[in-house]
Amino acid sequence: MRLLFVTGPIDAEELQGWVYSDCRDIHYHTIKELKNFRILQDVHNDFGGSKKTQLIMNKYFQKGLQFAITNPIEPWSDTSAFQALKVDKNKPSVENLETNSVYQWNEVLLTLLSMPIPRRAEVSESDYNMKRQTINNFLIASNLMVKLPGNEQYQISADGYEYVLKDHQGQVWTYILEYLNRMSTHDEALSLLFMLSYCTLGEGYPIDALTKLQQQLIFEFSHFGIIYIRTVKSSRFYPCNVAINLIFHTEKLFVTQETVVQARALTVGTVRSVNLSTVDLKIIVQTNCDVVAYISNDLHYAMLNIFVDIKIKMPNMAMGKITREKIRDAYRRGIKVTQILDFLTLHAHPVTANREHVVPLNIQDQLALWYAEQYRISDADAVVISCSDIIGMNETTFTTLFGYANDRLDCVLWADPGTLTFAVTPEGYEQLSCYAQDELSI
Repeated sequence: MRLLFVTGPIDAEELQGWVYSDCRDIHYHTIKELKNFRILQDVHNDFGGSKKTQLIMNKYFQKGLQFAITNPIEPWSDTSAFQALKVDKNKPSVENLETNSVYQWNEVLLTLLSMPIPRRAEVSESDYNMKRQTINNFLIASNLMVKLPGNEQYQISADGYEYVLKDHQGQVWTYILEYLNRMSTHDEALSLLFMLSYCTLGEGYPIDALTKLQQQLIFEFSHFGIIYIRTVKSSRFYPCNVAINLIFHTEKLFVTQETVVQARALTVGTVRSVNLSTVDLKIIVQTNCDVVAYISNDLHYAMLNIFVDIKIKMPNMAMGKITREKIRDAYRRGIKVTQILDFLTLHAHPVTANREHVVPLNIQDQLALWYAEQYRISDADAVVISCSDIIGMNETTFTTLFGYANDRLDCVLWADPGTLTFAVTPEGYEQLSCYAQDELSI
């Protein structure tokens, strides 16, 4: 923000003076990211015969952001399109919107896991088949499903297993990014995403206020529960919670007990065929590797079965054990330790959710050990630093430099303190060099 109204180039050293010394690593990453986005640009100037590199803000970005701040125009400020809308006598409640969103998105996960999806009575067979095809196209294009060798069937890929274990917001963003990659221009789509962020949950918005491309996007999003449209001839759409929270922040889906009851009513069949959001999944992990999960549908069971050996399955509960064989099978499918831990933490039962360690430490260590069994030897790009060859370096300065690299930058790959030698990542070496020059004068 301070650079926003600086008209000329500025020295990188002067920018460093704007932050505290213990925040310079964050400052370094921030400047690097701003350069990657071309918000900041390098300028090479000649000062008395010596060339100097300075930084300047991209003039188009600077001008646009200055205008946005000083002349704020909110989306949906044009009321003429709203005036043409008639009163919606069948306006959906917030609970109905979220119930529909949960149901629609879980159909994506069920398709990915090759589980049957019952057709709701109010959905025609043609609409049902069209939606299934749309979901399949997304899953195949995203490499979440791959074709089995020797036949035309598709099965979940390693990326697909990783996708299933993501939180809902991350899953939706994967779909959004895949859709954007298929488009020749992103301007209207990105504009629509920002417009949705200014919507109010439960309020209807005119479809005619959108461009033709944005209208196509709205109808596509409705197949995935991001937007609610009653029929293809509707004149308004209702953004769901996940659509409103896509850009600026993330929140868990708004699900009440009434939502759960309505979702069950939407499904034809037994309780076990109900498709609810995974926020209704509650997991307890015990120190002896036992897992107790409160579930409400087969989707929950299928997700747990990826890395838990289920021993007992009941309509609303599953009990199993985290075993070496099951975990190694999950690792072979491309799932990582962090993904399993994140999933167990995200869906922790309220009894354990507030503990310091939601997943017991011994379980975390065991998962890491089983994962390490696959990689006895690993290779990585590195820069080897031999401090014994550096003038002015002694054991004290080595300890300081190594401690900064290991504790603050977390970039140490290997170390031999006896010879004052260690190896770091190339990215960490750049930051470590700045630190050595500024703080240790090396």
